[in-house]
Amino acid sequence: MDTLDILRELMSSNDINQSALARIAGSDDATVSLWFSGKRKPTLRHVENIAKYFGVSVDYLLGRPKYEYAFMSMPQSAPKKAYAPLLGRVHAGSKSEPDILDDAVPIPYEIWERHRDAILLEVEGDCMDKILPPGCLVLIDKTQEPRQGSIVVAAIDNEYIVRRYSCGASTLLLSPVSNNTEWQDLIITDDTVELVGVVVWYQPPSELE
Repeated sequence: MDTLDILRELMSSNDINQSALARIAGSDDATVSLWFSGKRKPTLRHVENIAKYFGVSVDYLLGRPKYEYAFMSMPQSAPKKAYAPLLGRVHAGSKSEPDILDDAVPIPYEIWERHRDAILLEVEGDCMDKILPPGCLVLIDKTQEPRQGSIVVAAIDNEYIVRRYSCGASTLLLSPVSNNTEWQDLIITDDTVELVGVVVWYQPPSELE
């Protein structure tokens, strides 16, 4: 994805419009409109401000991510500390009920402040490895409504999976985002699925203590 596609993804995931993005970037509405019309590009200062707010790297915003998406991954060096409960594991592949770990881990304060009642789950499997590397922790906001393209945790027959969400008039599509082409879409046409919550942040395995 290019920078504008990445900005649109972040704006959609965080329910932010162009005016809010302008304030985050330290710019104005007219300039941001020019970005999205393709008539002007964000300056490095604007990109750095946006990256700092969302907790992503400048490289990611410039289209050079380690993974296809970065959500809001950030180092645990924020001046304030916060903690979220780590309730178990969710499989990014076959359905599996999460193990209860009964633990808590530190997360960036800025993330916790926006999602105070969120929970953490550890990802297993490679069904989402273009977005979520196996072993990473994902923060799940149970109160946030999913949008088209959101990454969600869903429960099917009380078993939990993580997939990309897409909803049609009468069909729910839960899709893998994987380098492994064996994974297939799950097409839901009835009420057997429960959306547990939306993934709003992840912690790569390399940053876990």
